[in-house]
Amino acid sequence: MLAHSTTGDLVEAVVPFMGESITDGTLATFLKKPGDRVEADEPIAQIETDKVTMDVASPEAGIIQKFVVSEGDTVTPGVKVAIISKSAAQSKTHTQSSEDTSQKQSTTPPSAGENKVEAKPPKVESSTTHVSKLTSSSEPQLPPKERERRVPMPRLRKRIANRLKDSQNTFAMLTTFNEVDMTNLMKLRSDYKYQFVEKHGV
Repeated sequence: MLAHSTTGDLVEAVVPFMGESITDGTLATFLKKPGDRVEADEPIAQIETDKVTMDVASPEAGIIQKFVVSEGDTVTPGVKVAIISKSAAQSKTHTQSSEDTSQKQSTTPPSAGENKVEAKPPKVESSTTHVSKLTSSSEPQLPPKERERRVPMPRLRKRIANRLKDSQNTFAMLTTFNEVDMTNLMKLRSDYKYQFVEKHGV
């Protein structure tokens, strides 16, 4: 069920119910920007929890006025994420339709001379350039050191890492070896094996 709050023309998009054992999540990313038009039930943001990634959908069609929270904030069910204006969407649609009508009326058919397109000679690529491209594409390209960057770990990945570390800390992860000197036993077997075969047949 989509949770939202309405105040006249403005509609508030809030965090939906996340599940029985999930109490909060992290707002991972915004899928829209302030000023964008959204339709009803269209996702506008994504929330990461310890188990799943879920969407925050717009309860009504309209224009996003502003976002109340920021990316990376911890949110709980019922927290307001964005404010959406329904009347702004209607006025924007009316303005766009009037602009489209005026553009159609002012457009004149092109003359015959404008339809002629100058033919351009085909671009010839040298064999040296082609060989260098093949060589570079076959080799792995590693980013330089200055382009490396650290990013926060998502909640789901962080939970998996914690579980793996807990397993390593609480379970014995080892291998045992037992060595026995079999020299005397092998000598005893070689000394009496023929007598044993004559007596027991095996």
